[in-house]
Formats: sequence, C-alpha cells, structure tokens
Amino acid sequence: MNLVELAQRIRTARIAKGLTLDQVSESSGLGKGLLSKVENFRVTPTLPTLAKLCEALGVKLSELLDGLDAKPKLSVV
Repeated sequence: MNLVELAQRIRTARIAKGLTLDQVSESSGLGKGLLSKVENFRVTPTLPTLAKLCEALGVKLSELLDGLDAKPKLSVV
C-alpha cells in the first residue's frame, strides 16, 4: 500500500473541504498533532483513526484507499 499517497489524499480532502487541522481535530476527536503527523507521513494511521478522519472529512474510507495497492508505473530510461 502506498502510504505516502494516502497521506496526500487525506491532506487534499481536508483542503478541498476548506477545513483547518483545528476543525478536523475538533470534529474527529483526534489531536491536531496526530493529524499533522498523518498528513506529513510521520505516522501511519490505524483503521479506527482513518474511520474518524473520514467521518470528519465527509469522505468514504473506500475513496481514500481506492487504488493504493496498484503498482506504480516504472519507466527505465
């Protein structure tokens, strides 16, 4: 699973909704520091954490995880 892509998707979803880390922290019950670490790929979120994030961001867990198992395309030059 591409965890860096997951972190980017979480940040993108938050910004697209116009939410701050403080707002997501309040609505999810997760600490602002934890959210920042998840978005910056310092911490790998657990499934319960992802579920809370999805609820706070108004996205489905399947949307965040879709395609993360796909192998990246490689070009050898």
